[in-house]
This record gives sequence, structure tokens and C-alpha cells, in this order.
Amino acid sequence: MILFLSSLQLTAGTAKHPLFTKEIVSSIFTPALNDAGQATFSSMMKADPSSPWEEGVQWSTACAVNMTDWPGRRKKCSGSCKCIRLYSLSFLADLSGFFFRPSLNFLKGFGWANTSHFIDPTTGVAVYFGTQALPSMDSVTSDYFARLETVLYKALE
Repeated sequence: MILFLSSLQLTAGTAKHPLFTKEIVSSIFTPALNDAGQATFSSMMKADPSSPWEEGVQWSTACAVNMTDWPGRRKKCSGSCKCIRLYSLSFLADLSGFFFRPSLNFLKGFGWANTSHFIDPTTGVAVYFGTQALPSMDSVTSDYFARLETVLYKALE
């Protein structure tokens, strides 16, 4: 939450005692991968059923960055961390008791308990979405997150 507030305050120019410099906050929304890295990351992100990552995605120093505006949703260069938890899944076992097999359940690490967030510095919107629903990346929870984002941006029009 501190990162959310600090980044939005710095972007808006209202931070009185910022915890981060403008350069650090700017790097959060600046693409950092080379072409090969972006191609690999992009192919992983396409597994998210509720987000138009096929339009372009990059990784910054801290999070995923969408490279286009998402119609009715977040703006270009918004940062999100649904994917940051891609590697937080225990490499030993998931809650269903099956051992981790990259070919079968690699994507269960996406926001492990269906947690995700994004920061849209252009619009000044920050959203944290958390559930305790398993398995992660289930279509119902992903759809709710996309609907929440769409309803929120519609209300801002």
C-alpha cells in the first residue's frame, strides 16, 4: 500500500515526505527487458484469461507494464503485479497435494491465492484485489478482477 500511495503522490506532485525518489517510481513504470526477455515474458502473460496482454507487455524493475491502453481499463505503462507472484509458488507442493510439475501447473503461481494489484499513474488509480480462492488463475476470479477494473474506470468517466 505504501508503494501505491507514494507512487501516486509523487506522480501527482503532492508527496510531502516521499519515501522514494521520482526516479525510482518512474523506473517502476519503465520497460526494462530486451527483445528476447520481452518475448519470453509476453508468452507467459498470455495465460491470463482476463487481460489483453497480447497487445504488449514488458517487465520493469518491479512489475509487469502494459504497453498499450486497455480499452475501458488501465492506461499504457500502468504497473501490475498479478504476475510478480509467478515464482512465489512453493516448488515442492501445492495445496491440492500434487507435487510441482512445471509442465502441468506452472501458472498456478499467478497471484497464488488470486491476489493482484495495479497502479495506473496516468489516471491516478491504484487497486489491490485479494481473495483466498484456489486454484489461482481460475477464470471466475480473473473475470471478477477485469469487471471490477472496467466498472471502476467507467465510474471515472
